Amino acid sequence: MNDFKYIISDKYHSNINEKNIKSLIHDLTLSKKGYPRDYIIGYVNFWNCKIDLSLKPLIPRVETEFWIEKELKNLKIHFKNIAIIKVLDIFSGSGCLGISIAKNFKNSIVDFSDVNENYLKQIKINLKINNIKNYKKVIKSDIFAKIPGKYDLILANPPYVPTSDTLKAPFEDRKAITAGKDGLKFLKPFLAQLKEHLNSKGICIIEHHPNQVKELKTILLKHGFNNFEFRKDQYLRFRYLIITI
Repeated sequence: MNDFKYIISDKYHSNINEKNIKSLIHDLTLSKKGYPRDYIIGYVNFWNCKIDLSLKPLIPRVETEFWIEKELKNLKIHFKNIAIIKVLDIFSGSGCLGISIAKNFKNSIVDFSDVNENYLKQIKINLKINNIKNYKKVIKSDIFAKIPGKYDLILANPPYVPTSDTLKAPFEDRKAITAGKDGLKFLKPFLAQLKEHLNSKGICIIEHHPNQVKELKTILLKHGFNNFEFRKDQYLRFRYLIITI
């Protein structure tokens, strides 16, 4: 199904009439110019959640959905003996990762963090839409600056694209995508502080650029991490990193 058909089906429910025809023509014109289909529709389905995009956070990627779904079974096994799982979704954006965990781990308490005020509002919208009750805080923080305490599970999808890469997302917030010349502008300080925020036997899952494996391994060893593994996405590209304390 092409973008036009998705827009007609998902936004207009295949019901075109005199009242919405102008809006439809406007939307199809935007789509023809390359404006993201998910922004036009206003939401995206992510795993078993509906993620509203009205405040234009980064659109959740299928690669991200792939790894969070894939790792669910492993996380349930790892945390099976913990009564309450403390979770942090950092660099949260739309909140899709933390909301997915909250829906699938009823014994979790999830905090969300981002530095962008609009994204914090977007997270609260998505918590309400998905009827999430097992969350505690939505925190404005530059990485860990305003985040006290430790967590059992930290999920991180920071900006990680090198500025030298050709961006294929011209309508999305560049600050939510790029991270300096090597793409490690946020990952370096994040990893430097990570141990202070992970409980014993805690896990951190980090999404990263496929070309950053060598540099990230060096940083991990520098900060004393020994139990980590780089894993591939559905396209067989290294996409995420699992660190276990």
